[in-house]
Amino acid sequence: MYYTHNLQLIPKSDEIIVKNNTELYMAAYNVKIAEGYKDLHTVVMDFFNPKKNDMALAYLLLYVVSMAVLAFHLWHGFASGFQSLGLNHKRYTPIIQGIGKLFALAVPGLFALITILIYFK
Repeated sequence: MYYTHNLQLIPKSDEIIVKNNTELYMAAYNVKIAEGYKDLHTVVMDFFNPKKNDMALAYLLLYVVSMAVLAFHLWHGFASGFQSLGLNHKRYTPIIQGIGKLFALAVPGLFALITILIYFK
């Protein structure tokens, strides 16, 4: 069965061919009948797998550096967002800044960890 974007199930047969990994065509008329789903899990797993991609280490390092840049951005931006809304209070601002710093380290750090684990799998 092929799964399409509009949740239509199309049975596999000789009358249907797949082009560009996701497009379903009627073989006899060369007419596109549906757009299937791309398997993004496999794409990501292959992209960061050194056995399947020679540039995986370079991509991993670029991704981890990008997550570090995002962490610096969030470090400042989380508390600044509250300040922009006028939610500045001497009692609550240190709590907001602490939660912001925790958020800024946790979210990008965990996203970077995913790619590191894929690479060393």
